[in-house]
This record gives sequence, structure tokens and C-alpha cells, in this order.
Amino acid sequence: MQLKKNNHVGFFLFFLAFICPTLSCAQSFEEETIRVLLIPELESELSSQLSAEITSINAKEGTSFKKGINLIEFDCTLINAHLEKAKFDLEAARETHEANLQLQSFGSASQLDVALSSAMVKRAQAEVLVNETTAKKCTIKAPYSGRVVKLKATPFESVSQGDPIMEIIDDKNLLIRLLLPSKWLRWIKTGVTFTVHMDETLATYEASLTGLGAKVNPINQTIEAFGKFKLFSPDLLAGMSGTAIFPLPAKDK
Repeated sequence: MQLKKNNHVGFFLFFLAFICPTLSCAQSFEEETIRVLLIPELESELSSQLSAEITSINAKEGTSFKKGINLIEFDCTLINAHLEKAKFDLEAARETHEANLQLQSFGSASQLDVALSSAMVKRAQAEVLVNETTAKKCTIKAPYSGRVVKLKATPFESVSQGDPIMEIIDDKNLLIRLLLPSKWLRWIKTGVTFTVHMDETLATYEASLTGLGAKVNPINQTIEAFGKFKLFSPDLLAGMSGTAIFPLPAKDK
């Protein structure tokens, strides 16, 4: 049985040598491969949510950071002062309202006085909430773990609301972006496995298809698709490119 199998293999190799005496077959196979680009699953531009001076930036370009750390801090001396004042005003409003309630029980304060003092308490509570919300913008926390791509501001620089400060990416979760022939929709689906040979690392990695685009490009008859590596490799970076090789059905080769 083993001898028969080897004979089949030998015949197959002889057949390939007969019909492919040159490199034309290899070139044809290369034409069936798909170029890919690595992109981050998460990519963000952090901007200032208030007009203030930057006191510190706790990450440099290319460095890694953990989710939740203070990436950027602002000088919020004035904002914190407004918050303290709002808290004092709230305390005074509550004391006034309590006094009016006691006076009302003695018949010395009207229902209107009590209603007005109650409204002042609610207004003071709203002022505290507004200032607390603004104070939370005095720091920009990392929304996820990743790396800094580019800094667009420096410490001690004054920025306005909406000014970009930092570009970050999630470097641990990279997506494989590729354009597949639309005729592959007859058989391609999420979960299909393939290999990717990266130009920069000269290594080959196992991957699987995770999603297909919602629209076919009618000009070049392609559809956008995405994949992910089965194992994380620290040598892979966003922006790298390579070649994906799919196990094509015989009818599509």
C-alpha cells in the first residue's frame, strides 16, 4: 500500500515537470496569492477636552502604556477652585433650606420661602456636578493598553479644546486587511484558515478570516476582508505588509 502511494506521488511530480518545464507554473501560483496589510484593531487620536496648559505627558513616542494610566495631565488650578466654591455654595444652600423648614414649622416662613430655598439647593447641586465633570477632563486616561504613535503637543504647552495631543494604537490586536476576488464569495467565509508571509520579518504565520466587507467593488471586482493571527507575535507591527496564501478550491485555481 505504501509503495502504491509513493508511485502516485512520483507520477504527480513527473506530470508537473512535464507540463511546467519553466517557472510559468510557479508564477501562476504567485498570482493566486493576496497582498495584505497589518492595521491596528484600535487606533485613536487623543484631543484636549478643555483649554488649559499641559503639565505632563507620561509616555513618549514608541513607548508602551497600560490601560487606565494618566497619559496626559493639565493644569486645572482654576477649575478645582471653581469646584470648591460650588461645594461651599451647596453647603450654604442646604443650611438655608434646613433653616426655612424649621421656621415653617414655627409659622415664621412661608411655603414660597421653602420652595425657593429647595430650588437653590438643586441649583447648587447642578453647579457641583458641572464642575466635577469638568475636573475629570484634567487628565486623559489610556482607553486601552497600547503604544504611542505620535505626539502632537509637549508639556507646558497651552492647548485649546479639541486640539490633538497624541496618537495611540492597540499594538497587541492587529488586523490583517486584504482585498479578495469577489468570485471567492462562492466559497469563502469567516473562519477559513490561511498563512501569511510577512515581507519585513521573512516569517510565515497562521491566521484565520474574521470578517468580510458589506460591498463588492464593481471596478476591480474585489471585496474587503479582515483576518487575525492565531498567535500573538511581538515582532509584528502595524503597517507591515506581506502575502496571504489561501487553500483554494480546485475550481478557483
